[in-house]
Amino acid sequence: MDRIGNLPNEILIHILSFIPTKQAVSTSILSKRWIHLWRSVPILHFFDTKLKTLADNYSFNEFLYSIILSRESASNHSVNSFFLDIEYNSPKLAFRHGIPNVINWINYVVERKVQFLNLYLDVVVGGGNIRKPPNLPISVFTCETLVVLKLNWFSMEEGFSFNFEDFPLLKVLHLKKMYFDEYEEFILLLAGCPVLEDLLVSDIKFRSLDLVPAFEFDQVFKSSSLNNLTEVYIRDCYFHFWVKALSNSKFLSIGFWKDYHCNDFPVFHNLTHLVLNYNWDRVVEVLRHCPKLQNLNFCQNMQSGSDEHIIENWVDPESVPHCLSLNLTTCTLWGFALTSLQGDFMLARYILKNARVLQTMKISCVREMLPEIENKLSSCHRASATCQLSFYRHLCKEEEEEEEMQRPRISSPTDTISTLPDEILCRILSFLTTKQSVATTVLSKRWTHLWHHVPVLHFPNITINTVESNFRFNESVYSVLTSRDTAAASHFIDTFHLDIQYGNSHLAYNLGFPNLTKWINLVVQRKLKYLHFNLHVPLPYNFVGFPYHPKLPVSIFTCRTLVSLNLRWFRVEGFSFSSNGFQFPSLKTLHLRFVKFSEVRDFMLLLTGCPILEDLKASHIYFFCAEDSVTVQEFKRLTLPKLIRADVSQCWCSCYMAKALSTSVSLCIETSWLLCTKDYRVYKVNKLKPPSDDIPIFHNLTHLKLHNNWDLVLQVLHHCPKLQNLQLYQGLYEAMLNEEDDQENWVEPKLVPQCLSSYLRTCTIQHLSGPKFELMLAKYILKNARLLQTMTIWTTRELPEIERKLSPCPKASATCQLSFMDSV
Repeated sequence: MDRIGNLPNEILIHILSFIPTKQAVSTSILSKRWIHLWRSVPILHFFDTKLKTLADNYSFNEFLYSIILSRESASNHSVNSFFLDIEYNSPKLAFRHGIPNVINWINYVVERKVQFLNLYLDVVVGGGNIRKPPNLPISVFTCETLVVLKLNWFSMEEGFSFNFEDFPLLKVLHLKKMYFDEYEEFILLLAGCPVLEDLLVSDIKFRSLDLVPAFEFDQVFKSSSLNNLTEVYIRDCYFHFWVKALSNSKFLSIGFWKDYHCNDFPVFHNLTHLVLNYNWDRVVEVLRHCPKLQNLNFCQNMQSGSDEHIIENWVDPESVPHCLSLNLTTCTLWGFALTSLQGDFMLARYILKNARVLQTMKISCVREMLPEIENKLSSCHRASATCQLSFYRHLCKEEEEEEEMQRPRISSPTDTISTLPDEILCRILSFLTTKQSVATTVLSKRWTHLWHHVPVLHFPNITINTVESNFRFNESVYSVLTSRDTAAASHFIDTFHLDIQYGNSHLAYNLGFPNLTKWINLVVQRKLKYLHFNLHVPLPYNFVGFPYHPKLPVSIFTCRTLVSLNLRWFRVEGFSFSSNGFQFPSLKTLHLRFVKFSEVRDFMLLLTGCPILEDLKASHIYFFCAEDSVTVQEFKRLTLPKLIRADVSQCWCSCYMAKALSTSVSLCIETSWLLCTKDYRVYKVNKLKPPSDDIPIFHNLTHLKLHNNWDLVLQVLHHCPKLQNLQLYQGLYEAMLNEEDDQENWVEPKLVPQCLSSYLRTCTIQHLSGPKFELMLAKYILKNARLLQTMTIWTTRELPEIERKLSPCPKASATCQLSFMDSV
């Protein structure tokens, strides 16, 4: 049982929002329940996209545009989150063929009030300098709904003026590899985020560091400070960052130039976690501005080098930073002794000596110096008796790569479906509609041409209300057929399913039917096995007479590979079933509804030409010419020896002999057909008579549905010795004809049908209207059906009245349950 598929749409859409859009789209092949769900997901997520060639770029652009168009066609105009991560293989590929589309997508999601915008662009440069990054659309800075903005490799357009509240809701701002014209623009951007909580700034560049204006930072942040800022990451930014704006942070990761002065530091009253890339001799001064610091990660500034003069004249500061005395619990020193062994050693010793609540200190250093450093620091005095000192080997880049190669790899999640053989994937696609099958081409290159090899063309529930919709559908079918023919080994068509509902008769007869004939002629040449062709055409207002049906192409009757044939709303003419030696040697299923034949003989010859027919449904079968006595006698002994299921109703001929249905296990038919007459006067004669020799015995029949003329039911039951399930359906017209039976006297038959005595288990009576004969029939079944388990009565009369008349009746079965339902 698909428990996930039974969840409400809101929950399933929420689940799909956690996976990339490509995977969300692929869920449409799971079942009908999932076909359209992905279109309602308010998240567009395209990550780790590597575009190496122009073809890659084109395919990705087409895929993303198709996603947008599909969402728009489903009236889903909401985009809550847009995540785009693209790596271009060359600047030419990026700027000429990629960036223009990226700009269009950004403008699209901004118009949809996007809240979470993640844009990561990059270019693999094989050598030489690359020009500045592409301009970020100005529309981004007019999107007041943004809550998260993450950008990588963009330039701020020149001439755009930032206001102090451009992003009133922005809480997360990450900027990497960004290019600003002036430093002032960068500061004004930060000032326009009054509720910012998370800030990451990495590798920010300006047109010229010499052009940094004399700008009054205090004046900017006076009216709009970053009071809500809690997490800050400042990396690879070689300029004097305005640190006072970060004073409310709880987590700070920052690196400074060598000449950056500690006096520029504000007091970080809330700071508990600090990651510092700074000169070792400045660390103590920085700690004085962090009174509540609990966790310190110190990374040696590789650009600082060693200052021998400071090392030789090191004197422990007289006053110990407040955080060392009371709050610092963990300390990690990365890259220990990479630039100055003596300087780093003095810093580590000083922290151990004064950090009273320190629990752990971790030292990372190169392998060659690990024993010496461990020996020196292990013997140092520690202010905290519970401090644990740990040492780790620091790997250089070459060692990291070597270790990575030797490390056992954990396999990442793989697309297991796409690894299946083509035969299995085509089998999976055969359960989808052709439209859905074609849509799988956007999943990956693996799926691009698979649909061409699916031997099933399935076009269900097609509604055509306008000339334009008729034209579009015709074009789509022709394009599918043409594409299959151009693909190698795709000429075989196993199934063709077409179900069309026309809005009016003009669309059907003048514009639709000519194309249908061509499609049928084409598919029957492809060794077709299953043909399902259903047309629904509304009749004109006040229409009188027989409706006009389109002519069925005679090519169908030459297709000897057919196993199943399902037709609705056609006429059969122009084909001689007798002279052409017609036969469907493989046909097992034949369903005909609203089909008109030239004469009864053609219909009977069609059945005769199906020697292994198992499933027959014939409803509303009409004829241009009336039957004759010769036809009746010719097919009196017609047999269908393999027939298992039959459903026959409103076939306007009287020569449909019951013998042809005698092997059925399940049968739905009008009572008069079994008794070979449609003359109601004959019912009076046949009523309650013993079995007729003209009716065959249905030895295999276990399920029987009888329509109309209940007064002949017992006559039929005598010919169904093993019947287990009986359903009786009475039409309103026949109920009116039987009203006179109320005055007749019921005489129970002397001979009880064998099925009532030994087999019948369920009985359903539909539209019980209350005449005496109907009630007597129900009582008779209850009285004689020894194994009856349930009888269900659906009545058009008052329920209490029918229940009052039947409930007290004697029942042959002690376990029989009697139920009453209102047909209205």
